[in-house]
Amino acid sequence: MSEYDPDDTSINLFDEEEDGTRRALDAYRLSNGRLCIQGQDLGKAPKEYWGSIEYEYFYDFDSSNETRLVEALAVALQAAGLQATGDTFEDLETAFSNDVLRLSVLGVSYFQNFLDHFGVEYEFSSRHGD
Repeated sequence: MSEYDPDDTSINLFDEEEDGTRRALDAYRLSNGRLCIQGQDLGKAPKEYWGSIEYEYFYDFDSSNETRLVEALAVALQAAGLQATGDTFEDLETAFSNDVLRLSVLGVSYFQNFLDHFGVEYEFSSRHGD
């Protein structure tokens, strides 16, 4: 079992294909209890940038920073006119299912800036290869 194998608590935040690149993002609870948000890009964009068709990345949050993430999501959801529940998975799903919010604040290329802006600390790792 890998460190990044999810337990039964897992949701897909988005899965889309555009211009020859498929992008997916999932959130799940690790076996050690930590929250993980895992993304994967397949196809044209990673091939052009990394020289291989796959790029995979992981944001890993301890419990105190998961709490900060939920608080940051509440601010973003409220700004978009949406209601936060305080539940990590429900609020992530709401945030990423709202097209305006997802594309402007929480899109893959903006997520790290969002976390940094709200002081949410995380462990980041990535890999690329075929």
